[in-house]
Amino acid sequence: MWSIKHKSPLFGRGAPEQKTCDTGVSDANDTFPADLRFDTKALRKAVTRLQAGDAPKARKYLTDWVDALLETQSRPEDVEDSRTQVNQIFQRCLKEAGIQSGCIAELGGPFNSDRSQYPQFDWEFLSLFPVEGRDDVKVCDITRADHIPDNAYDAIFSISVMEHVAQPWLAAEHMLRILKPGGVMFHVAPFSYFYHGAPADFWRYTPDGFEALFPSLRVLDAQILTANRRRDNRGSKAQPVDKDGGPKFAPDAFGGWRENWLAYYCGVNDAAHAAQQRETAQAQLAFDLMQQYIAPGASARDVAEALGPALRLLRIGAHGGLEAAGAGQGIQFSQQDIIDIWRGRTGLCLTPSYARHSLRHQFEHLAFGGSDNLPEGLQPRLKMKRLIARLLASEDTEI
Repeated sequence: MWSIKHKSPLFGRGAPEQKTCDTGVSDANDTFPADLRFDTKALRKAVTRLQAGDAPKARKYLTDWVDALLETQSRPEDVEDSRTQVNQIFQRCLKEAGIQSGCIAELGGPFNSDRSQYPQFDWEFLSLFPVEGRDDVKVCDITRADHIPDNAYDAIFSISVMEHVAQPWLAAEHMLRILKPGGVMFHVAPFSYFYHGAPADFWRYTPDGFEALFPSLRVLDAQILTANRRRDNRGSKAQPVDKDGGPKFAPDAFGGWRENWLAYYCGVNDAAHAAQQRETAQAQLAFDLMQQYIAPGASARDVAEALGPALRLLRIGAHGGLEAAGAGQGIQFSQQDIIDIWRGRTGLCLTPSYARHSLRHQFEHLAFGGSDNLPEGLQPRLKMKRLIARLLASEDTEI
C-alpha cells in the first residue's frame, strides 16, 4: 500500500490531499530503484508499463516516485525556522564570550532587524543608505569604513548581507579593526540559494570561507544551518524568484528552489589565541623552509644559520600572509630555535596544505621576486646563500 499525502501538480489541480492506491504487486524485487527515483526514466518506465497494459506496476512506479519526491520536498513540521535558530546561536555565542551589554553593530538597514530581541544592548546599523530620523543608522560602506573608530563595537552581526558585499576581504579587515578585544564576530550567509540582487549578489559562503576571512579570531561555532533547506522559496506573485535572475531561475517540478542552505560563523577576538596562532604559523614556516632547503643534503645547522637573519626581516601579518617587517618586528628565531623546531615538530602540520605552500611561496617571492627569476637548476642551499648575500649588502635591510 502506497500513500500520497500531499497535493501534487503531477496529479492535476483537483487532486485530493490524500490518495491511496494499492499496487497489487507483492514481489519485493519490484521495489523502485532508489537511484532512479528522481530520474525521468521513472516516468518513462511507468508510461511503458501503461502502454503494455500493466496498470498495477505503472501505479506502483508512479506512486513510489512521487512519494519519494514529495518527501524530500517537504519541510519537517518540527524544525524551527532559520531566523529563530540564528538568534539562538548568536545569543549563545554572546553568553560564551561573556558579553552581557555594550554596543552591537549590525550590517545593513533597520527594517528587517531582530534588534528587539537584544534589549540589553545598544545597537547601531552600518548601512549604505541613510534613514531619515534614525540616529542609530550610520552611513557606512563596510569595505571603506575608515571613519569608524578602532575597537568601537562589542559585537558585529549580519544576516544575509555578506553575499552582497563585493570585496568581503576588505570588509573583514575593517570589521577586525572596529571589533573590541574580546568582541564577537557573527555572520550568516547563503551556502546554496537562488540569485537575488540587492542590488547585486556576489558570493556564497561555507564555514571554512568565513574562517579564512577572520583567521585571527578564535572560532566559537561555524556550521551549515539546514533549517531553511525545504522552505518554499518561490516568492510571491509580485516578487517571484525569477525576477532578478530571469527565466532560468523560475521553479520547476523538481523544486530546485527549495535548496536553501545557510552557513554561519561565530568568532571571538581573543588576543592570546591570535598570538598563539601567529607563533604556530611562524614555527610552521621555519619547519617547512628547513624541510625544503635540507632536502638536497645541506646540514640542518647551516640552513638554520642562513634562515635566522632572513626570517627576522619578515613577519606573519594579521590575515596570515607573510610581509616585510620593521626593525625588531620580524620572526625572532635564533639558529638553535630553528633547529629545535626542526627536531621537535610538536604541534606542527606534517601533511601538505594550501597555507603551508602559500607561505613558502611568499618567502621566495619576497626574497627573489618570484621563482621565475632564479637560474634554472639553482639548488635550494644556493638560494639561501644568495638571499643572505642580498640582505647583508643592504644597509637598511629592506626586502
